[in-house]
Amino acid sequence: MGAKPSLLQAAAHGDVSLVKLALERGEVVDIKDENGWTPLLFAAREGFEGVVRLLLYYDATPDLPGKTGSTPLMWAAFTGHEGVVQILLERKAKVNAQNVVGATALGLAAQSGHASVVQLLLNCGATVDLADSDGWTPLMQAARISHTDVVRLLLNNKAQVNAVNDQGKTALHMAAAEGNNGIVRLIQEFVQQCETPLEFTSSMI
Repeated sequence: MGAKPSLLQAAAHGDVSLVKLALERGEVVDIKDENGWTPLLFAAREGFEGVVRLLLYYDATPDLPGKTGSTPLMWAAFTGHEGVVQILLERKAKVNAQNVVGATALGLAAQSGHASVVQLLLNCGATVDLADSDGWTPLMQAARISHTDVVRLLLNNKAQVNAVNDQGKTALHMAAAEGNNGIVRLIQEFVQQCETPLEFTSSMI
C-alpha cells in the first residue's frame, strides 16, 4: 500500500499548516485514497475542527461519502465531535443522508450515546424515526445499548415507541433484552397502553 498523498496525510493528523500548504500548492481538496477516504472524512472522524473549516473554505464537498456511503457528518456524529457536526451543518450538510446500510448521523450518534450531538441534529431537522435498512430507528439503537439520556431526548422529540424493526422488535424489546429496567420504565411512561414484552431476544444484531 502506497503512502497517502500529502493532503490526506496532513488532514488525517490534524496538521492545519500542512493542509493549508498542500491546498495552496493546488492539491485537489476532495482527493480520495484507495479506500475512498477524503481529507474531510479523516478530519471529521478525528474531530479536527480547524482542518474541517479550512477544507470547507477551499470548497471541500460537505457530503462527499466514502465507499460505505458514510458522510463527514455521519463520522463526526458517530465519534461525538459536536463542534465538527455544528460546522458541517452550518455548511448545509444533509442531516438525513443515509449510507449503504441506511444508517444516519442521528442513528449513529444515538448508537454511540452522544446526547449533545443527538440534540444538535434534532434541532437542525434530523428525522427522529428514520430507520436503517434493517428497520432500526435511533430510539432502538439507544435503547439496545442503554443510553438513557439519548432515549429520553428521542422520546421528548416524539420518537415512535411502537415502531418495529425487521425482526418485529420495538425499542422496549431492546431495553428489556438488555435488562435495562430504567429505560423500560422510561419508555412505558411514553405509551398510553404498555405491555411488558413477553419475548426477549439474546441475539440482537
